[in-house]
Amino acid sequence: MTTKPRTYNADLAHLPSALVPLTEEQRWVVWPWELRTTKSGKEKWTKPPRQARNPRRNARSNDPSTWGSYADAVAAVAAGNADGIGYMLKDSNIGAIDLDHCVDQESTKLEPWAEQLCGEANGAYQEITVSGGGLRIIGIASGPETHRRFNFDRSGAGIELYRNTARYITISGLQIGQCPGLPPLDAFIDMLFARHSGQAAGGLDFNDADPQASPDYDDLIQNGAPEGERSELFQAVVWHLAGKGWSAEQITDELAQHPNGIGAKYADRLHPEVSRSYEKWRSRKRAAVTGTTAPNDPWPQIYIRNGELPRVVNEAEDALLLLGREVYQRGGLIVRPVLSKLKAADERETSGWRLIPVTCPWLVESLTCAARFLKYDGRSKNWVAVDAPDRVADAYLNRQGTWKLPILTRITNSPFLRGDGSVCERPGYDPASGLLYKPDGRSFPPIPQYPTKAAARRRGAAGDRRVDRGLPVRVGCRPLGRAVGDPHRARPPRHGDRPAARLHIAGRRHRQVAAGRRRRHTRHR
Repeated sequence: MTTKPRTYNADLAHLPSALVPLTEEQRWVVWPWELRTTKSGKEKWTKPPRQARNPRRNARSNDPSTWGSYADAVAAVAAGNADGIGYMLKDSNIGAIDLDHCVDQESTKLEPWAEQLCGEANGAYQEITVSGGGLRIIGIASGPETHRRFNFDRSGAGIELYRNTARYITISGLQIGQCPGLPPLDAFIDMLFARHSGQAAGGLDFNDADPQASPDYDDLIQNGAPEGERSELFQAVVWHLAGKGWSAEQITDELAQHPNGIGAKYADRLHPEVSRSYEKWRSRKRAAVTGTTAPNDPWPQIYIRNGELPRVVNEAEDALLLLGREVYQRGGLIVRPVLSKLKAADERETSGWRLIPVTCPWLVESLTCAARFLKYDGRSKNWVAVDAPDRVADAYLNRQGTWKLPILTRITNSPFLRGDGSVCERPGYDPASGLLYKPDGRSFPPIPQYPTKAAARRRGAAGDRRVDRGLPVRVGCRPLGRAVGDPHRARPPRHGDRPAARLHIAGRRHRQVAAGRRRRHTRHR
């Protein structure tokens, strides 16, 4: 550890063309390798910023008077007074994304996850970092201040996001690929922030030479943190353990075992503080997974263990019911309603609802949104988040007869009369009748609970005159096509039904259900 690390630099006096505009700014510093001892007693090589004109003096990331020119920085390195050059980001239009522990130092081959991110970077400038084990992506950025770090695992792999922040980045000039000019990077930074914001806070410092240097969570749990850093590191520990699949209760029990650890500050209210931080992590993680924020809805954790498929399927179904998506059972199938374009009899295009069977891929995606599936990784010895397994979705699709899903009989686009004589006017699924009411943007006049006979006559006079010519009067809802409709129609009211008058709207027609007398129904011929 006491041996000075190797520095990976290209010809610093002739940087790639994409970085040439940066050389014209007074934002340059230099850095030397410096061995420091951490608070936990470990030794670590770091790269503190120094002034380009006087490398013996420190440069401050928030003080432009301590920055210098590119020419002075290169000259200091050439004279042997520093090991490399760096660029200050505060109030600049430059953003950067660091990928740590992703480059093979011998072959310069990237890890698969790093290759994927490079492909998503929209042609941004990319170079190998001065430690030889990381990669830096650089582009134009004008968004809000951002400096976040995310660990992928305990091996040291992770990313760090920089934008308009009081930090500096080292410049090696070891370009990968081609980049004639720096492209916009804001959207990519925002996308990565959203994607990983549910992970544990406190990641990697890519200005550190040691690629394995990650927060020592065990030391924080047992020995705590310095005054002024406890709140932030307490949340980092909670998020770290939550990312490993721990529940809030398990985290509380673990922290309570160490009275001098990170939980000491909240000893008298440890569980509420852990729960508050855990819920914040859960909300952000779920938002990153599903793209929606649902802070008050439960997000169950389902542990996948071999030999426990029935339990996993049961828990997955419970989570699916809590998700609130429109999923039903009908005719031995799991179905969902979709709005499709249809052709009317006169060849004009219209739209209508139809039911389609739920497929395995759709169910996998829905279950992944409904719950956080965790599988034990023997390599990292942690529970890691995974997508809902295909075998879980397939097993659930084949559980005909035991589903807890609501039973759907048909879809209607108008209010309807239930079998007990009550009227359903609220859109959505009606458990009493098994009907799904989809008004499709139409609005219907409210139906009074006990309309008068005069109101019924006025409604009939203002409605469809064909009612008086003996055309059929349907009470209930009309089917919306063969794919949705049910061959059994809702029954007309009988003398034993409620005596109060009822108004019913079927499609665009206003129907009259007279009070105290049975309306004659005729068959249209």
